[in-house]
Amino acid sequence: MSFLSVEQLKKDWAENPRWKGIKRGYSAEDVARLRGNLPVEYSLAQRGAEKLWNLITTTPYVNCLGALTGGQAMQQAKAGVKAIYLSGWQVAADNNSYMSMYPDQSLYPVDSVPVVVERINNTFKRADEIQCARGIGPGHRDFIDYFLPIVVYTSPSPRDRTRSRMPSSA
Repeated sequence: MSFLSVEQLKKDWAENPRWKGIKRGYSAEDVARLRGNLPVEYSLAQRGAEKLWNLITTTPYVNCLGALTGGQAMQQAKAGVKAIYLSGWQVAADNNSYMSMYPDQSLYPVDSVPVVVERINNTFKRADEIQCARGIGPGHRDFIDYFLPIVVYTSPSPRDRTRSRMPSSA
């Protein structure tokens, strides 16, 4: 992966329908100046974002089910679901990293949702490795594209809204 040049960024922002209506408080030059020299890649996030964007721009709706475990997400992929939904309140109640039940008030550990996403992605990677080891790849009649986009929704709690209004020195 390589960085887009300043001119390529400007062209993409101007012509790509994905950015239509987006107002930025920074320039392409600002992005180039602040990003450093090494492009960091997030393959699963990039692929998921591209797939989700394609789905929401080419289909009337996205067939999506909630999953709290990698096993549930894998079975949903096998069943033909197009995206996985992960809700903050579900994680608070049933799958946070303190392994306790919490109300949906951001009282559970902040790493809880990312840990569930990581578990789901690890399951997708393993399921894909297994089918690849069996000689099943894209184009094979039994191929399953396990790498579904994961749609995460978690609403800020009143505590988060209060914190965001506090001075930065607080």
